[in-house]
Amino acid sequence: MEQETEKLLNLIYDIYCKYDHIHEITSEVKGSLRTHYETESCLLIPNESFEPIMPCSLYKENEEILHCFERDGLKEGFLLAKKGESPDIIPEENAIYRLISPLLNSNRKVIAILNLESKDKELLLGIKRNILRHIELTVSINRSSLEKWKSLMDISRKLTSSITDVPSLMKEVAHGTVEDLEAEACSLFLVSKDNPEYLELAYEYGCSLDKKKEVKIKISSLEKAGLTAYVAASREILSLDKEEIKKHPNWDGESHRDYLQSHITSWLGVPIIGSNDELLGVIKVENKKGTRGSEIIKFSDEDRVYLSILASNIASCLEIADYIEEKDKISKMQSTYYYATSHSLKTPLHGLLESIRQLSEISKEFNDERLNKILTFIKEDCYKYDRLVKNICYSIRKDIGTPLIIPKDVIYNEIKGMMERLKTRFSIRIEKENINFEYKFVNISTKDYVYMDRDAVEDVLINLVANAINAIRGRVPREKSKGAVIKISIEKKDGKIFFSVRDDGEGIEQDLFSMPPSHPGRLGLGLRVTKEIIFAHKGEISSKPLDKGTEIEFWLPKEGE
Repeated sequence: MEQETEKLLNLIYDIYCKYDHIHEITSEVKGSLRTHYETESCLLIPNESFEPIMPCSLYKENEEILHCFERDGLKEGFLLAKKGESPDIIPEENAIYRLISPLLNSNRKVIAILNLESKDKELLLGIKRNILRHIELTVSINRSSLEKWKSLMDISRKLTSSITDVPSLMKEVAHGTVEDLEAEACSLFLVSKDNPEYLELAYEYGCSLDKKKEVKIKISSLEKAGLTAYVAASREILSLDKEEIKKHPNWDGESHRDYLQSHITSWLGVPIIGSNDELLGVIKVENKKGTRGSEIIKFSDEDRVYLSILASNIASCLEIADYIEEKDKISKMQSTYYYATSHSLKTPLHGLLESIRQLSEISKEFNDERLNKILTFIKEDCYKYDRLVKNICYSIRKDIGTPLIIPKDVIYNEIKGMMERLKTRFSIRIEKENINFEYKFVNISTKDYVYMDRDAVEDVLINLVANAINAIRGRVPREKSKGAVIKISIEKKDGKIFFSVRDDGEGIEQDLFSMPPSHPGRLGLGLRVTKEIIFAHKGEISSKPLDKGTEIEFWLPKEGE
């Protein structure tokens, strides 16, 4: 959520920087809104009235479909936004929420209205907080400083997209800030993870006043606690020249008097605040270049805005990095859980199947038909349990992001062996239901191969055959005397390998695999897993009704794509 919010805010900042060329960024804004938000999200800019540079997708010119800002229930929100006010999140039908927010320049003039629609209220609340924070920071950009703002945009984009190496990224930020603000030093302090009452010096470029102090600073607004500690405690931006530094009650004057006289001429610090209003740290710059000597100059308002926007993006970067780290921890825990669960479920099952096999061998000596039937039923139930366990494990692997398949080249003989194992596995049920089981290869030579995960595709066929047997068993009336049929075909065609499973059981009315998840006839666990395995192979699967029964067909690429 934070990452998408910051991408949107970067686009909004483009509006502030390039408003005289607003149409140049229209398509970029449009793409962002359409990708991440609902269909009625749009951006409006002023002319005689606020007309959208990209209309809602539901709006059609010359038809009686109104723009979103013309509809009842939304007019009031847009009127408030045109006055520069930000209305509350507006609930709509079908659990949809709408955010209407003005974008203001430093003169509090509305330069655009952002209209976002989403099913995620928390997403919109987060965006609202960040947009309001952006609006507070905006200024009319001095065209002579355009390169500085372009540099800020480059840094901001890196902060919200390149999260893999935060330390290197922060060093680059500190270096870029020194150059852009013409400062001699930039320091970034972060709240200590060991003790949140302290700040720790995390990244620095240039020689800072805090070099003379400990790398840990206690967060405090008490006198003599230090300027950085004051910014953290008060959460206020602090910009001072040389004389103001000496007069500030929080300056630790005694220990830094000589250092100040010879070095510090200007100081600017900005708190880094997270999306939940949590203090994450402080970023500060010292010594605006060219301010030494008798002339008293401090960092400009434009510098304050630059550092404030940078602090906002640093906060997002840190939060995203923490989220990724936490997600990785959870993923590792889930993986551990998956392997432990998989082992705990499969081990006793395999032991049970092996015991049944040994008992079956022993029972042959007694020639006890009743005992053989009991063992047969137990074995059949074990196979059902095995299929259920595998489907559950596939489902867990998908949920935790573990790859479902490990494909490799599988030759013709391996596929044929797979079909024979399939026939053996279902031999008991096939005989009991009086079903004929057939398979054939079409246009496939012994030299052909398929790029697939053999075990996963075998599990797919197990699920499909089990589904076919259940369909035949549910057929009314049960035409047992005629003998039902399950036919499997494997065919090479158009550079792909097609697998087809046909049965003459209960038919279906439509393609099972194209139905939405909410459909009453939605897929069960086995067919859901089947669909995911085929998609993981970059293949496709579909089903269709026959005059009598059903055909399910899927194809796999002949070679890895």
